[in-house]
Amino acid sequence: MKASLLLLLLLVGVNFSARAQSDKLIKTQAYKAYSRSGLEKLRSGDSDGAIADFTEAIKVAPAAGDEALAGSYVNRSVPFQSKGDLDAALADVNKAIKIQPRSFVIYRNRGLLFEKRKELDKALADYTKAIKISSELLSYLPPTMRGPQFAPAYLSRGLLLLARGNDAEAEKDFAKGIELDPASKPRLEKKIQEVKEKRPAKP
Repeated sequence: MKASLLLLLLLVGVNFSARAQSDKLIKTQAYKAYSRSGLEKLRSGDSDGAIADFTEAIKVAPAAGDEALAGSYVNRSVPFQSKGDLDAALADVNKAIKIQPRSFVIYRNRGLLFEKRKELDKALADYTKAIKISSELLSYLPPTMRGPQFAPAYLSRGLLLLARGNDAEAEKDFAKGIELDPASKPRLEKKIQEVKEKRPAKP
């Protein structure tokens, strides 16, 4: 009797585990499908459709992990920005940072958003935070793994410092950014020229 009961419990446990795995798989597939659809709508200019798809992705993203959930919030922030709803965009990016507080990519994204909101001190702080996190990661990586994904925070901070007239510090950031991503140099030079043209003339 005891052996039969134990076998029954084991079978129930196996069945429950199988159903849980199946549910996770279905939700993960749904997350990927909604994410792809949202990105396609974003590229086509359908901001409302993208928001709707990313909202559905957020509902099922936990099955795919914290990175997927944080990424879904960041994705939804983009069409919100396109619609001019910077408050909603910021709310989403803030949620993403709470989920992934060590993501230098998300801090850099929020920095860009703060620039759009004309909150330049906050933008500078986020770029610096992104650089701090990425620098810690870089210290553990061999040179062959120090790719271009680490460059944008340096370049964004450099451009903001340049706009504020801090040319010397900006040059240091540009040098580091180009070291990490040499291919960014032509685009950066164009942006540097644009920033300089917008700066007020010195008396």
